[in-house]
Amino acid sequence: MKGLLIKDFKLFKNQYQFFLIVFIVAILLSFSSNVEFMIGYLSIIGTLFTLSTISYDEYNNGYPFLFTLPIDKKGYAIEKYIFGLITSVFTLLIATGIVYGVNVIKGQSITNEGLLIAAIYLPILILMLSIMIPLQLKYGGEKGRIAMIVIFGIVFLGIYGLYQVIHMVNFNYMAIITKIASLSTPVLILIITVLMLLILGISIQASIHVMKKKEF
Repeated sequence: MKGLLIKDFKLFKNQYQFFLIVFIVAILLSFSSNVEFMIGYLSIIGTLFTLSTISYDEYNNGYPFLFTLPIDKKGYAIEKYIFGLITSVFTLLIATGIVYGVNVIKGQSITNEGLLIAAIYLPILILMLSIMIPLQLKYGGEKGRIAMIVIFGIVFLGIYGLYQVIHMVNFNYMAIITKIASLSTPVLILIITVLMLLILGISIQASIHVMKKKEF
């Protein structure tokens, strides 16, 4: 697994010009737009790079060569999550640092709301990885992107349909939201952490299952 991580970080390093341009654009935009938006912008780009490493591995029938090395399919799947989490957290911290630096230059201090936004993005990034990695492993680059669009479309329609049903039956959903909001911060963090670990665990098992069924 260490070798796979080194390989992916070398791919990350080889794309330094692209990421340098992205960071420069983000810094410039931070002076003229909502700086908190840059946190999501940069961290999501870093997270999506994990999918690029899978595409690189698939390119030109690369899997058969890759699995001649002393690695197995389970280890390969798990490594993608480890790499994805590392790059997600790294770019999230860098993005938060850029926002803080821009605020200092502009004579402003980073607000609690800005820090909260940065913290909220972490479970969002984990959720993205949990959805995208199994799809990318199963369907590959082009089909994987189509599958993601379809799934996100279904989720959107499902949420919209649920919203309409709630209003039709006059369900008092605000009472539930108010009750959740009244929970203490440690309890909320614990609930979100457990939920994200559960989703991540299910996703990892799904990816391992997909990889074990692949034949090269």
